[in-house]
Amino acid sequence: MNGAWFCSEGCAGQQASTDVDRVTSRDKVRTRALPRLKLGLLLVHQGAITPVQLREALTAQQDSGRLLGHELRSSGVVDQQAIVKALAAQAGIPCLPNLPPTAARWCPELGAHAVRALGLVPIGVDADRQHVKVACAAPVPRLALSALRELTGWTAEPFLVPDETMDGLIRAYAALADVEARDQVVEREAAGAAIAEAAAGSDEAVVSQAPCNPYLWVRVTGTAGPRDLFIPTGEETAWPAAHTSH
Repeated sequence: MNGAWFCSEGCAGQQASTDVDRVTSRDKVRTRALPRLKLGLLLVHQGAITPVQLREALTAQQDSGRLLGHELRSSGVVDQQAIVKALAAQAGIPCLPNLPPTAARWCPELGAHAVRALGLVPIGVDADRQHVKVACAAPVPRLALSALRELTGWTAEPFLVPDETMDGLIRAYAALADVEARDQVVEREAAGAAIAEAAAGSDEAVVSQAPCNPYLWVRVTGTAGPRDLFIPTGEETAWPAAHTSH
């Protein structure tokens, strides 16, 4: 496993547990981002609300404690489509506010558990270019996009969709997944044994990992193909986004 010989699967599991502990005990990975325009200003700029409606929502927000997106939708001055459009502009990516669940497309690199853990649903797959278009909800899961590129070699082009759309897309993708799933979510205490078990069937297994908070993505590549394990890290991701409805 990773070029080293182990006397047994149990011994390999102990080493794998040590590696997982070392990675998950590091300081939380943070992404650097330029300051972004606030959601309210973007909605005003797009003509979705007026400056007066924004001031009223900000005043009401002080009493309710709700996030600005929730406050605006509750007052009925803006709809979900306008919120998603503004969030997409804030993140600098396109949005698909009316994407149907049937848009989900099978990608050989991502099983149903992987899609749910990463928060990325393939909607367009180009295997020759190793490129995939993915739907995601706000805030854009930058770490998941980076992990996908690092562990699979595929590049992902994100499109923002509403939360409700993501739920339907994830369920639709699960229906496309192989019956014999090659990915799973594993509790941290059982991670070492699960990694060793996945590597045991190959003479030369390679274990690679990348953070995609709140999971650590571990890929075990061997003669039978890759196995993906998603280990909860117990960390919350801090996102430099403006007030949203999430």
